[in-house]
Amino acid sequence: MSIRTKFGLAVTAVAIATILVSGGVFLAIETQGLKRSQAERARLLLENVRNMARESQLAKDPLMLFDYLWYLQRDRREVAGCRVYLNGEWRGIHGWRGPGPAAPSSSTKIVDVPPIEPGQAGMRVAVTFSPRALDRDLGAARKLLLADLGRVAVGVVPLAILASFIVGWRMTRRFLRIRAALSEIGRGHLKVRAHLDGADEFAALAGDVNEMAVKLGELEEMKKTFVAAVTHELRSPLALIETYLKKLLSLERPRPPDEKEALERIRRNASRLGHFVGNLLDFSRVEKGKFDCRPRPAEMRSLVEDAVLFFKPKAEEAGLKLSVDLPEGAVPAVVDPDLITQVVTNLISNAVKFTPQGGGVRVRLERLPAGGQGPDAAVRVSVEDTGVGIPQEDMGRVFGAFERIRNPLRATGTGLGLAISKAIVEMHGGLIGVSSEVGRGSRFTFEIPAPVVLPESAPAAPLARRI
Repeated sequence: MSIRTKFGLAVTAVAIATILVSGGVFLAIETQGLKRSQAERARLLLENVRNMARESQLAKDPLMLFDYLWYLQRDRREVAGCRVYLNGEWRGIHGWRGPGPAAPSSSTKIVDVPPIEPGQAGMRVAVTFSPRALDRDLGAARKLLLADLGRVAVGVVPLAILASFIVGWRMTRRFLRIRAALSEIGRGHLKVRAHLDGADEFAALAGDVNEMAVKLGELEEMKKTFVAAVTHELRSPLALIETYLKKLLSLERPRPPDEKEALERIRRNASRLGHFVGNLLDFSRVEKGKFDCRPRPAEMRSLVEDAVLFFKPKAEEAGLKLSVDLPEGAVPAVVDPDLITQVVTNLISNAVKFTPQGGGVRVRLERLPAGGQGPDAAVRVSVEDTGVGIPQEDMGRVFGAFERIRNPLRATGTGLGLAISKAIVEMHGGLIGVSSEVGRGSRFTFEIPAPVVLPESAPAAPLARRI
């Protein structure tokens, strides 16, 4: 769920909760008000009864009081009944006689009227209120209030939802821009900058992101300069060391076995270091956009076959079966033969390195006819092994520079071969990818459009996908 949706739902929930709470408070206040109003009406009614009793005493006509009480019972719903204590007994309005209330209760109120003249008997009136009628009045008032609150909610909640999503969109728009800028910076596009608008925390965050991008760009440039300088400085001494070692080893003179073994070990390590320096130089040229790609008509069949033959002895020494599947006839393509050979040898070298003894490596060259991938035909080279495989969580960084995947064979490398291979394939307008399963092996594949003639400095394609 996006932050915009969460914000909108949160604001909507707050609006609904506010309406419910305020509605509950208003309902409680209204209920208390209605109860006070009922109490006030009852007080006024009892006061009127007292006044009417006094008038009937002055007129010495009890029927005046009885008529008024009969009127109350008929026209006032809250009055359930009235009785008058007269001549030593309780009399109901309709002639009912019987014991009257001894004391006031919650539903019955007694009005005592003292005598006006000496020797005159006082009067006592009992008015019984109907709790059901009172509750009915309260319920009707509550329903009206709830209906009003419902109408308010129907009008307010949609507006709150709309306002919350508008405000959420405006607030999160800059956050999403900063997030997009961070994603681009994370992909290595260090010239991307976040938008600086406003003067709040988002603007401060965007400023920090831009400052971070500047610092990362400076560090990246320092790294490139350092790598280029170091590799150039190391290349000549390493070549000189290798030359002298070969010369020493070629001298025909007796030498102790341990001396010859030491010289051979030095030569192997110098060769390995020279290979690493060469990869660093290639990668440095790739990053600076100075990696020369000179496509010309070439025969892919011979390129793949030569690479497989080159690795045959090494594969046999490692106890592996290295095989190749080639289509019949020539497979022409417009490529830089040296660079494509480098890609194929990198893939075969990795397959041999990460396949345990007794396993196999299979190299396959295919034609992709026009129509299956668009108007242009292509060639596909795949290198499949039965090695240790690549964990799923590491698949996304296989072609990254200096990335080395952990493996049970503890095979090592510079972490540059696949990155350089990816750059070479993309310079040819092709695609490179990998599929793998831990414990069952991996399959690296690259495709190159066959008939397209590229200029001498072809720009790297921006897309790489898994095949």
